Amino acid sequence: MKVRNIVLIILGIILIGLVYGPIISKGKGPKTEISKKTATIVPVIIAKNYLAQVEYEAYGQVTPYTEINVVFEVQGKLLKGDKKLKPGHSFKKGSVLYRVDQSEELYTIYSRRSAFNSMLVNLLADIELDFPSELEKWKRFTNAINDKEALPELPTFNSDKEKRFINSRNIATEYYNIKSAETRLNKYVYRAPFDGTVVETFAEEGSYVSPATSIARIVKTGDYEVKVPIKKEELNHFTSAQKLWFISPNKDTVGLGKIIRTSNVVNQQTQSIDTYLSISPVNGHKVYQGDFLNLVCAEKLEMETVTLPHTALENNKVQYLKDSTLHSLEIKNFGYKGDSLLIAEIPENTKVLCTYLQNPKADTKYEAVEK
Repeated sequence: MKVRNIVLIILGIILIGLVYGPIISKGKGPKTEISKKTATIVPVIIAKNYLAQVEYEAYGQVTPYTEINVVFEVQGKLLKGDKKLKPGHSFKKGSVLYRVDQSEELYTIYSRRSAFNSMLVNLLADIELDFPSELEKWKRFTNAINDKEALPELPTFNSDKEKRFINSRNIATEYYNIKSAETRLNKYVYRAPFDGTVVETFAEEGSYVSPATSIARIVKTGDYEVKVPIKKEELNHFTSAQKLWFISPNKDTVGLGKIIRTSNVVNQQTQSIDTYLSISPVNGHKVYQGDFLNLVCAEKLEMETVTLPHTALENNKVQYLKDSTLHSLEIKNFGYKGDSLLIAEIPENTKVLCTYLQNPKADTKYEAVEK
C-alpha cells in the first residue's frame, strides 16, 4: 500500500512539471531577452563650428645649392694643397686644395723655352739684314726670355712683310705652343672656387690620378636649399602663401622659406611635385646640410569648421549618432591643422564619432560619451 502511494506521488509531480514547466519558461524568456539588449558606448565629439586657420605641411631635407666634385684634367701623382683635407674640413676661396706633380711637364717647358731662345738668337742676324729698324725690339724680346719664367709678350709686327718673315721661321707657332703648355701648368693645381666644406674624399696624397678622376666632393658654405615633395592638390596653397615657415622636428621655428623653382613632372616615388626653396634662418638657428625640416603654410578659412581627429574620417565620410542610431555623413570640404582635421558642413551640436566604425550592425543601439 505504501509503495503504491509513493508511485502515485511521483507520477503526480511529473505530470505537474509537464503542464506548468513551459508556462514558467515562457514567463522568464522575455526578461532574459530584454537583459541582453544593452547599448554600445562610443566616444563622440559635440560639433562646434568656428572660423579656423588651416595649416598645410610638407617634409623636406636641406641640400647644398652648390656642390661639385674635385677633378683634374691631367694625370700624375696627387699632392696635398695648403693643408691635408678630410671630410668636415673648411676652406677659403682661392686656397689650394690639391696639386698634381708637375715636375715632368715643367722640365719639358724649360727645355722648349731654351730651344725657342736659341731659334731667336739664330734669327737675329737675318732680322738685322732685312729689318734693321726692328732689330732692337727682337733683341729685347730675346734677352727677356728666362727658361724658368713665362714667356714675355710677343713683339708687335709693324709690317706684313715682317709678319710673313717671322711666321716663315715658325717663331709665332712655337711661341703659342709654349704659351699653351704654360697655361696647362695651371691645371696641375686646384684652387677652391668658393668658401666651403669638404663632404667626402675619394683619393689620398700619393695616389695616382687620371683625368676626370673624382678626388673629393665639396659644397659651398651657407648656400643651401630645401627639396620638399608637395602633394599636387596642396601645391597651390604653398605657392600662394604669404609666408612659408620651416619647423624642426622639435617644433622650433628654424627659418623662412621662399620657393625658388618647382618641377614640372611628378616624382614617381612619392607621387608629389618636387619643390625647391631657399631658407633664411631666424632666431639664431643654424642650418646644416642633411637637416630634415617641416615646411608649413597657414591659410585662414572662409567657412566655419569642426575640429576632428583623423580617425573620425573614412572615405570622405564621418559617422554621427541620432536617437541612439548610427548614421553617416559625406564630407566635401576639409583641411588640416596639426594632427587634426578641419571639416565643414557638419550641423552644430552633432554627435560625431571620434573613430569611424567598420561594418556596424543596423539593429545595434549606441550610447554617446563625450570625449
